[in-house]
Amino acid sequence: MMTSSGSATEMGRSDEISGLQKLRSPEEGGVKKEYDDFMEKIENHVAIKWPQGSDIAYFVKNGEDPDMDPPKDLTEDEQKQMLKMRKWEIQAAIFFQRESILCENKKALYTVIYSNLTSTTKSRVEQNKSFPEKHRASDLLWIMSVIDDIMTDFDVAKPYMVSVHQQLRRVMTITQQRDETNDGFVRRLVKEIKLYEKRGGALMYGHEHREKADMSLKEIQAKYEVDNGSKMSDEESTKAKKIIVAGIQEKIRA
Repeated sequence: MMTSSGSATEMGRSDEISGLQKLRSPEEGGVKKEYDDFMEKIENHVAIKWPQGSDIAYFVKNGEDPDMDPPKDLTEDEQKQMLKMRKWEIQAAIFFQRESILCENKKALYTVIYSNLTSTTKSRVEQNKSFPEKHRASDLLWIMSVIDDIMTDFDVAKPYMVSVHQQLRRVMTITQQRDETNDGFVRRLVKEIKLYEKRGGALMYGHEHREKADMSLKEIQAKYEVDNGSKMSDEESTKAKKIIVAGIQEKIRA
């Protein structure tokens, strides 16, 4: 049973996660599978037990926020229509509430993860030069990234390219364990690939894929301009490009 700072937090967030053991570092005999199980238990728990659980579970699994598009601004004529205006206000309130809950969930989950590290693992995290600042901010993505590096032996003390090469080698030599399900193996492989991509770039993503992404983006921008009578903003273009690249990478992995 997990030992934690309390049985429940504000907004009904239960931090009692059944079966969750404190995460051991490799120096203590901790292995990557323990880390995968640790994060999977957390992901499953918050998805069910926390408010807006699917959003924070998505963040735990993917390391990024889910798409949360705010309602589109109304035209001047639409703003004069009471029903449309009221509907827009409700949608805007829902959007801001969802965004706020996700932000609070991230901070709360930082505390849950940090409090469920062994003293040795916690010490490894605290040795990171960014720890004081990130700890004050309860930066969930940061602590997930640091623990990733610790549990996969991504040695930041080594020359950068040496550590990247070692991670690429892990991806290329990974094999399915005797008692491992197909789903479990694929999940483990994808995590190793994502760690490499986080540190070393896009795996198997070459010139032809970049050209395809650029062409797809131009088509989307052209359609947007026709539909809206204005050009797509830089922020919207960046978001569209990110979605296109993610789609191409998923096809490559498949």
